[in-house]
Amino acid sequence: MAKASLSLATLKNPADIRRILDSLKLTLSGATAAAETVRRKRVVLFNALAYAVELGSSPRTRSRS
Repeated sequence: MAKASLSLATLKNPADIRRILDSLKLTLSGATAAAETVRRKRVVLFNALAYAVELGSSPRTRSRS
């Protein structure tokens, strides 16, 4: 799984975020995914990002010193 995963540092670059969002529109075979499939993938992605922020793992999370 780690081999197929991107690091959280990737989220610092808006172009990479756009690439991730665009990839949700495709199936593994490269065909266009159904609208409901794309919606479910976005929900999972945003929930994972929210969880990363909650844990303080997000690269955009600033420590308050």
